[in-house]
Amino acid sequence: MRTLATLPENLHKRILEKKKKLDSYGRLPEEVVRKIEEFMQIEFVYNSNKIAGNSLTRGETALILRGMTVRNQNLLEVLKGKNLTDIMVVQNHPSALQFIKELAFDVKRKITEDDIKKIHRLMMTGVTVSAGKYRQLDLGVVGARFISPLFYRIPTHMKDLVEFINENPDELRPIELAARAHYYLAWIAPFEDGNGRVSRLLLNFILARHGYRFAVIKNVERKTYLESLRRAGLGDFELFLIYVARCVEQTLDMYLLELEGKKA
Repeated sequence: MRTLATLPENLHKRILEKKKKLDSYGRLPEEVVRKIEEFMQIEFVYNSNKIAGNSLTRGETALILRGMTVRNQNLLEVLKGKNLTDIMVVQNHPSALQFIKELAFDVKRKITEDDIKKIHRLMMTGVTVSAGKYRQLDLGVVGARFISPLFYRIPTHMKDLVEFINENPDELRPIELAARAHYYLAWIAPFEDGNGRVSRLLLNFILARHGYRFAVIKNVERKTYLESLRRAGLGDFELFLIYVARCVEQTLDMYLLELEGKKA
């Protein structure tokens, strides 16, 4: 797990300055936090699922996340004709996000393979029978076009991944560590389905543990995102690292604009 690319200093400095400015506000007003976090949850869940091919719109995703379930008759009318598994994976996301936050804030606890399996299980229960279990077949990563390891090598690679995250042997900065963890999990593709979504959650676990807000990888940038992953698979990691950093910066900008009374 070694790559030579590091975040360009000018970009890293700019992000640190914005993070420092956001941190200087101290405990944010509850109304601001509630408003932004609700918006960010919808954005994260909608975009992460849309990248994976989910058919739901942003509005439909918001309805589900606001507490409406598949047992609600009004919602069933709104979502008539939609794929039930698409609905289920949106309903499952809040519990996975909550678990990610709990992991991140328990700073003394090291992440484990079982934690990553639990993230997958929370998100994919009712969507796939193999929720929370490593795949027993070989596959490639759609869009990124790189070949994942053979299924029987998954436990070895996952052990290496969690050790890499916990020990950070290269002394990577938080965004660098988060980007590499995302890439490595996407490359390993340990599950039959949902690997991209788990990778994006893992990215945000590391960011949150180091005091950053959740970053959203947008569906409208899907081609750029997947191309940067493909390039990383060929040994050129810088494009993906810069892409992730700019997603982090966009979230910081949104918080700062909101706090400064501007339209984010």
